[in-house]
Amino acid sequence: MVVVDVTTRRCALDLQHVREVLSLGPLTPVPAIPAAVAGAVNVHGHVTAVIDLGLLIDGTPGEPRQGDASVLVEVGGYTVVLYVKRIHEVTLVDVGSAVPADAGAPVVQGVVSTELGPLHLIDLSAALQQLTAQIAGRSRGLSGTATTGRDSEP
Repeated sequence: MVVVDVTTRRCALDLQHVREVLSLGPLTPVPAIPAAVAGAVNVHGHVTAVIDLGLLIDGTPGEPRQGDASVLVEVGGYTVVLYVKRIHEVTLVDVGSAVPADAGAPVVQGVVSTELGPLHLIDLSAALQQLTAQIAGRSRGLSGTATTGRDSEP
């Protein structure tokens, strides 16, 4: 697991999904998308979405800026950059000892007690599914509005 700080929580990301640890490049805002997508950056010549993981975990924005810590992950065919407050270490975590997370954090699959305090195990698949659903819902809302507007014209 890669241990990171996300807003006020210490979290663990499954190492199998981590491709690279990065310093966040210049962030380009992307309009009409959920707030959890902080923008886009150039990663080795590829435009890549930057996800504010704090917003997906508990709704707390992380306010990513150029030069901040970030992690390039690949999950379910998607490659995204996760904004994190700080990157600590790579370590082994006994996920079998995890207790269920609170219901208000659907992307946290469990919490493990460590000598440094609670470690929240992040389900990256659930995080990206949640974000994809938000984007799909917003797209349906936008297309529904456009259709309503056209249908109401004389």
